[in-house]
Amino acid sequence: DLMLLEGTLHSHLADVDAEARQMVTDTVNQMASQQDVDEALKRADPLDWAGSMNAIKNAAEEAVLPGLLYGDALE
Repeated sequence: DLMLLEGTLHSHLADVDAEARQMVTDTVNQMASQQDVDEALKRADPLDWAGSMNAIKNAAEEAVLPGLLYGDALE
């Protein structure tokens, strides 16, 4: 409530959103590299690449977002 009254809620939420997106992107890039899901696979088998990237993105979101959004409440 205080952030809303002070007018800082929107900027705080924008910062959290940007941080979450960056963390997911970094995690996706790291996981894709570890699993050899790269541009060569994208050219050779686009459907396999797309499926792999979707699975990696889902896994990255499941790994990053709960901790960022709920913090210690999950423990």
